[in-house]
Amino acid sequence: MKHHLPFHLAPYHPEAKYVVVVRNPFDCAVSFYHMRKIHWSSAGISEDYTFDDFFESFITGNVPYGLYFDHVLSWYEHRNDPNVHLLYFEHLREDTATEVLKIADFLNAEIGSRLRSDPSLLETIVEKTSLTSLKKAAVPDEDADAKDVGGWDKPRGPGRNFFRKGAVGDWKSEFKADQERRLKELYLARLGGTELHKAWEKYLGF
Repeated sequence: MKHHLPFHLAPYHPEAKYVVVVRNPFDCAVSFYHMRKIHWSSAGISEDYTFDDFFESFITGNVPYGLYFDHVLSWYEHRNDPNVHLLYFEHLREDTATEVLKIADFLNAEIGSRLRSDPSLLETIVEKTSLTSLKKAAVPDEDADAKDVGGWDKPRGPGRNFFRKGAVGDWKSEFKADQERRLKELYLARLGGTELHKAWEKYLGF
């Protein structure tokens, strides 16, 4: 099951395993904005919705799933639970093979052992989960129904692929100086001193 719910709203079972992907709030904001733009009709926003519009909603938590910091901290508090694996998006992009092995070990030690003994299988997984492969697999079917099972408008037309850049640091192309200042202040107030900050500070320049 894939979802975007905070811990307290997620279906939970002590024997289930949870791979929690976290992304720095700056890149997350930009990605979230473009996702909302793709599905502008279902999201209840105008087609000319700007990043400036979205930023004000994002920084106050007036977006689906609530305030980013509340959401990410709800899972971070459980990072040492035996059935929770915290995965940094940035690390996944930098060294996919290493992170795939960590996921495999977390899910089942035998799976991790098999991947280590079969480099070609690991290479195949890395290739099939690359952004290039995912983009090819996600090309919209123009003959399909206009709504997907989640009720969103299906992406249509040039540039409407669900997978966009997947880049680390893309936020620098969207944020204005004052927006960067405001989010950094909130970021440091909520995440300063955490392992999250230690993992992300090199990508954020502070």
